[in-house]
Amino acid sequence: MCQIIAKPFDGSLPEVSLLKEFMRIKSSIKYPNGDIDGYDDGCPDGFSIAWTTKEDLILKAAQYIPADGASFIKQYDLLRNKQNDVSCIVHLRHAPSSKNKSLETCHCWKEDGLDVSYAMNGTISVDDLRNASDKHYNSQEVCRLVEYYSDAWFFFKKILVNNFNGDWDQFGTVEKKIEECKHNKYGSSEFFSRCNRVAVINSKGVIRQYGQFYLQDGCFYSNYKLLQQLEDKKKLPFNLNQSNVQSYYGLDIDEQHIFV
Repeated sequence: MCQIIAKPFDGSLPEVSLLKEFMRIKSSIKYPNGDIDGYDDGCPDGFSIAWTTKEDLILKAAQYIPADGASFIKQYDLLRNKQNDVSCIVHLRHAPSSKNKSLETCHCWKEDGLDVSYAMNGTISVDDLRNASDKHYNSQEVCRLVEYYSDAWFFFKKILVNNFNGDWDQFGTVEKKIEECKHNKYGSSEFFSRCNRVAVINSKGVIRQYGQFYLQDGCFYSNYKLLQQLEDKKKLPFNLNQSNVQSYYGLDIDEQHIFV
C-alpha cells in the first residue's frame, strides 16, 4: 500500500532517511514448511509531490518513475530545507500490478488551469468508477483503463477533471464526488473503508484529508502499517502512539472534523 504524507505550512516533513525507508521496506512470510518468501511491502513504484509556497501561492506538482528516485529525493530535500514556507502532499506509490509503473500513473497530478492536486491510497471498485462517471464508460472500458493506468488515474482523469467548475476555494467538486462514494451512492463498496484515504491540496496550501491518517509532528501519514513495520525494525525516528490514528473528513486541516 502507498504512503501519503500531507504536510501543512506548520508541519514538519520527515528526514530523507525515513523517506528512503518507506521506499525500500521489505517483509517476509514464513510458511509452515519453513520456506520464507520475501516481498516488497514498501513504496518503490513511483513518487510524486504537489506543493505550494507562501511566497508565490502557485500549485506545482512533479512525478518520478522508480528509476528516477534520486531526483525525487533531491526535490523533496529542497522543499524540506524551506519547509516553513511549504505546504505539500508527498505520495510514495505501491503499484497494484507490475504493469502500471509509468509516469502517467504516478500521482499527485496537476491539470493546467485547475487549482487542485490529490493523492489516494486504496482501491475503488470498477462499479463505483463506472457509476461515478455517470455511466459514460461501460465496465469493460473501465477495467481496461484501470488495468493500464490505475483506479486513482481513472478517478482523477475521467471523473474529477470532467466535473471541475473552476472554483476550488472549497474543493466543491472533489468533496461532492468523494461524498457520493463515501455514502455508497454508487456501486457496491464503501469508499472510505479502513484502507482508503485521500489528501487534497490547492494553491493556497489548504489541505484536506478523507479517511484514516496518523498525525506526527504536524504531518499526516496515510499508512500506519508501514510506520509499525519500521518501528519493529527499529528504523522509526519517533515513537508511535495509536491514539494519533484518527479518521478525518473534509474540513481545512486547522479545523479538522474527526469522525471515528
